[in-house]
Amino acid sequence: MLKQELGRCETMFQCGNITAGFPFWGGNRDKLCGHSPLELHCNKNITSLSISDQEFRVLHINQLSNSLRLARTDHVGSFCSSNFTNTTLPPNLFKLSSTYKSVTVVYNCNPLGLHFQGYKCPETGLMFVSDNPEDCKFCLACFTANVPRSFVTKMNDLADLENALHEGFDVKVKIDEQTCEQCLSSQGICGFNNTTQICCKNDSSSRCNALHLPHIDVLHQRCSGPFRCGDQKELYYPFWRSERESCGHPDFKLDCSGEFAELNISSVKYRILSMSYGSPVISLGRSDYIGNLCPADTRDAPFDQSVLQITRDNDLLTLYYDCNSFSLPATTGSNFFGELGCEDDIGDRKSYYVTRNMSSPLPNEISGLIDKAICRRDVTIPVSINALKEMEGSPSPDSLEKALKQGFELEVSPDCSRCFKSGGACGYDQTSNRFVCYCEDKPHSSICGDQDISTASKAGFSTAAKAGTGSACGLVGVILIAVVLFCLFIWRRKTSDVPRQLNLKALMPLEHYSYAQFKVAVSTSTYPQRLILLFAEFPETSSMRIINYFIRSSLKDQQYPSANLHSKTS
Repeated sequence: MLKQELGRCETMFQCGNITAGFPFWGGNRDKLCGHSPLELHCNKNITSLSISDQEFRVLHINQLSNSLRLARTDHVGSFCSSNFTNTTLPPNLFKLSSTYKSVTVVYNCNPLGLHFQGYKCPETGLMFVSDNPEDCKFCLACFTANVPRSFVTKMNDLADLENALHEGFDVKVKIDEQTCEQCLSSQGICGFNNTTQICCKNDSSSRCNALHLPHIDVLHQRCSGPFRCGDQKELYYPFWRSERESCGHPDFKLDCSGEFAELNISSVKYRILSMSYGSPVISLGRSDYIGNLCPADTRDAPFDQSVLQITRDNDLLTLYYDCNSFSLPATTGSNFFGELGCEDDIGDRKSYYVTRNMSSPLPNEISGLIDKAICRRDVTIPVSINALKEMEGSPSPDSLEKALKQGFELEVSPDCSRCFKSGGACGYDQTSNRFVCYCEDKPHSSICGDQDISTASKAGFSTAAKAGTGSACGLVGVILIAVVLFCLFIWRRKTSDVPRQLNLKALMPLEHYSYAQFKVAVSTSTYPQRLILLFAEFPETSSMRIINYFIRSSLKDQQYPSANLHSKTS
């Protein structure tokens, strides 16, 4: 029976335009072939998936990145006819794409407590969409929905909300992709036994076993040196491909089936434009915008910089689609702003580009037009600053296309380079979720050999040194404070008749200071100035009483009324 089930795992689930394999199952794919909660159903060429007793329509599946786009079935139609129930995606199985966020839909509310736009449904009355779950306290009922991050600030009417829900949201399935790749490399079939990933052999043994990490010798040989993918010849960590499992970060698996080396990040495909051993940077470009300013699926996906950081030599280019038409200003500011000329633009709806990061200064004419424009979609893409400057010198869609084709640069972590130089091979430990250097003797956290131990010793010494330095600085700080207070005491006695000329309105009254706040004040460079202001504010109070206040508050962390400073008791 097991052999028959394994044979079904070689077939793919097929329904309409959806094709799926591992970790999904359903249809002709047996339960052994996928994760138990990921059973796909097909009804009239429409694929659906049940999550937490709520039915979702599957709009798209990306097998390379194990991500899918979902839309709640009851949200596909009219929003007012939806089933207003709350559904939470299991966090151990799904990760919401960074381009989406969960918002709170509230109804049966007290509108006086809410300060955002509402929608009215016939049976439920006024409804509101908020990105603050605390707004539920003003209402009798609420539920969550996943929408694009830009939606909350751009919603105009109920139609916009319905469109956002119809388009669905992207999630990534949390599985060990590298374990499955290792299974496939050994001519096995990926499967699940309850929640444990297994590798099954469709041979005479017909056995299914959990895969274990290969021996260090295998990992060292497998991950040594750069590798080739598409048109790139010197690729290495954090990237990896099939047959190089455990050699890269799990989120940076490459698709080497075509002419180029490409990968999916936050449901967007990127192309590696250049990478070479020893170079401190990598160049990437969005595949959908290379040679095409108006792709069919204009998705805004901020680049996740948790592993690779964008260099300072890049800025953000913003593209606006399906906007209200308006006239461009006949000023020099038009160098930063232009029309894309997309074929899908209809009537008075146009698409535009802005070559400056929205957080940087823009000419007033441009800022005003952007504020007035009502655009249904916008996409922000990192681009080389030099490419943007060339484009601003000769603004046109052609120069914009050239800038996007050059891509943007990312900083390469020196970890892998140091590991290579010490004779190791770069990889990733999924237990500790961090970089690992595979050496001939064992895995190391940084480099091979005794150098790794000495590095650890230096790190320990550095930590101790930092602690000692911190203590010494604290002692020096206390001494400096005492000196400042003594000097101020002498200064006050000599200048007791000096009128107050300092502006004290911004000074926090002394009764508001706790010992914790005093410690913060002491640690800042403006502390002496604050003391001067305090002495000017309370001239009738002796310096010793202020010192006494500081000592008392250090012994007991509580607030003392300023009246104590003015009391005559010493």
